[in-house]
Amino acid sequence: MTDKKYFEKTLEVSNNTIAQAMCGPQQEHILLLEQELGVSIQERSPVFTVIGEAQGAVDTAFDILTKMSHLATTKADELDRGRVQRFVRSAQDGFSPSLVFKMKGGKAIRPRTRNQEIYLKEMEKNDIVFGLGEAGTGKTYLAVAYAVYLLEKGAVERIILTRPAVEAGENLGFLPGDLQEKIAPYLQPLFDALRDLAPDQAAVVTQQADEPSKFGPSKGGKGGQGGQGQGATQQKRTNIEVAPLAFMRGRTLSKALVILDEAQNTTSMQMKMFLTRLGEDSKMIITGDPSQIDLPGGHLSGLVDAVNVLEGTPGIGFVRFDASDVQRHPLVGKIIRAYNAASAAPAAEKKSAYEHDSGNTATPPATRKQHQSGHRVPRPR
Repeated sequence: MTDKKYFEKTLEVSNNTIAQAMCGPQQEHILLLEQELGVSIQERSPVFTVIGEAQGAVDTAFDILTKMSHLATTKADELDRGRVQRFVRSAQDGFSPSLVFKMKGGKAIRPRTRNQEIYLKEMEKNDIVFGLGEAGTGKTYLAVAYAVYLLEKGAVERIILTRPAVEAGENLGFLPGDLQEKIAPYLQPLFDALRDLAPDQAAVVTQQADEPSKFGPSKGGKGGQGGQGQGATQQKRTNIEVAPLAFMRGRTLSKALVILDEAQNTTSMQMKMFLTRLGEDSKMIITGDPSQIDLPGGHLSGLVDAVNVLEGTPGIGFVRFDASDVQRHPLVGKIIRAYNAASAAPAAEKKSAYEHDSGNTATPPATRKQHQSGHRVPRPR
């Protein structure tokens, strides 16, 4: 029986402070690399030694540690578990971005997966782009980021953000408060992206077409959620507008980048209405997850319909994201893959799996609840 052959590489960093940042709290960064790459990393500050049975895994771990040392030297506060996970993911799929948009204040839009890079390239090339995929794939964040980039360089004069205000339509009247308070929860993902990308910009919520009302959430402005801002003067300077989808009707949107989020919950008529608002020197980005449609039974999703009708039309781009593009906790991608596999399994397999697990052949609890209540049991989200 022959002894196993091990490969080894050593990296020495400039000081113990950088080494500690690379290790992370309770060595979690090192433990993550060991778990994901199947290597052993010995750390005796400021020296890291990578040992493994596979030369490729040792080389990959060494390269990632080198990137971590550079980041710990220049921007130590950005070296967290999420960044280490992205280093690992990029190394495993061999992706290296060739497209980076530099923004004001030192920020940069940098795709983290191949599909994200394709998405940004489609935005550059086409006036209408559809981004289709599960939550966490970056489709909404990148759309807002690209919009801010175009606004900063003067390619568009304003950004307009919209989405269906409620799950199956635009009925806001039963909700308490004014328009700002009614729609803010539905627009929160868009506000979150704006806070990160354009903290000095205030977003106004449209009360009526072309009539701004209150300022939306902003890190830099004085008018937080539900606040009044600094008056009409600042409102005139604002070039980011947020509105329910119903408020798009009758408008022609020129010199703007318009983002429609959660588009799977539009009807076919709403989608057609929205797409025909496109004006001169404008772009539209439509994002949505066709697997998370919340429209009541019998209504065709406007997003699904638009893909069927428009795919292949010159000037319109379509990008489909998958679980490999998810940029949240690594388990999110695994959860999405598991649900996709389960939904694709034949009904007989699902039934036998239930019977095996439960030890009986009774109707599954969800089905019993469905029969008793007379309502559709909500899909897990």
